[in-house]
Amino acid sequence: MTRILMLWIGLLGSVTLGFATESPLIPLRDQLGQIQVSLAMNKIPEKHQILTLSTYIDQLTADDLSQWAVCDHPKSELDAFQTVFESFREMYQTHSSADTLLSAFKPVTQSYNRLFGRHLHNQIKTAEKPKIILFSTSVSCECTLKAAAENEVAVQKFYQDYPHIADYVIIDAFYETALRDTYQIHFLPVAVVLDRDGTEMERYVVEDFLYPELEVLLTSTP
Repeated sequence: MTRILMLWIGLLGSVTLGFATESPLIPLRDQLGQIQVSLAMNKIPEKHQILTLSTYIDQLTADDLSQWAVCDHPKSELDAFQTVFESFREMYQTHSSADTLLSAFKPVTQSYNRLFGRHLHNQIKTAEKPKIILFSTSVSCECTLKAAAENEVAVQKFYQDYPHIADYVIIDAFYETALRDTYQIHFLPVAVVLDRDGTEMERYVVEDFLYPELEVLLTSTP
């Protein structure tokens, strides 16, 4: 009953924002984003945020991953996803610093992006509003990983501030080579902005000031 209720809440929330969904991936993504932004801003997330995220992750099943995720072994992938989250939650309970928690949280967001990025990309492409497709990566040199992490936070923060203006997805380009080729991505990170109809409006390649650039582009677009 609890699982059905949570899925129904996620469905209602998604319809409100302008697109339909059959999965809890949107609320899960949003909760991950809220926590990552808080940690990046050197703020410790509230306990209720961790509890909500824990609820979403605990409710995932191997069948869910078979339907929505890109993986060959759903059960082991689900166990790995839940394990990295549990490691973060244990560290959270020890009252670690925001920097330490951010490092521990990164494998959680990376797992989500790797597993669900392609499905989420296909899902939000039908949204009747602009879409931000951020090509990030979990495997690269330190400077690229740093730039990718900063761009992720910029996109997540923009969505939190302007949830009705645009939707977004973060793609792990190291794994999603087909999507990387489709969008002709040659450097990382890259944010590709599509309009309501799916036509490319702009792309930002290794952009140091992504948030204000998105703000100028999208808040001034009718």
